[in-house]
Amino acid sequence: MIFFISLIKVEKVYASDFSEAKLQQYILSPFALEIIIFVKNIMIYFNLLILFFIFSPIILVILNINLSYLFSINILLGLSLLSIVFISSMTSSITISRNNKLSITSVLTLPLFVPILIFSMAISDVIDFDINKLYIFFLAYFLLNLAFSPLLTSFALKKLSV
Repeated sequence: MIFFISLIKVEKVYASDFSEAKLQQYILSPFALEIIIFVKNIMIYFNLLILFFIFSPIILVILNINLSYLFSINILLGLSLLSIVFISSMTSSITISRNNKLSITSVLTLPLFVPILIFSMAISDVIDFDINKLYIFFLAYFLLNLAFSPLLTSFALKKLSV
């Protein structure tokens, strides 16, 4: 659910905010395009995080999961959502480019989402949610995405769109 909502939300923001005229303004601005992309991704992250935090208790009740796990599940959600938003920005920048309207971006970026899905399932199988080593994976995976995502997104926006 997080994957699809995030992908749609990020693509919608990128399609409207990185149109051809706005992209030229961003490129000519005194700030690097990577910083603009980073700030946009963080704002999208907070927007989605608030939405998911509001609806997570309802989902736990529907799935008949004990509400004492709410805090742990929300930490897991927040850490995995960071990586999902940054990966989605790369996907969106390829999708909205002029030259690649027919690109199959889901095939290109699906391998980047697989570790998040695997470790999310591993944590959800644990009964007590107190395993901190698995949470460290999400933080490390986000830092890896943080290192490459703004660079690759700005490259795709600059080279493929212009």
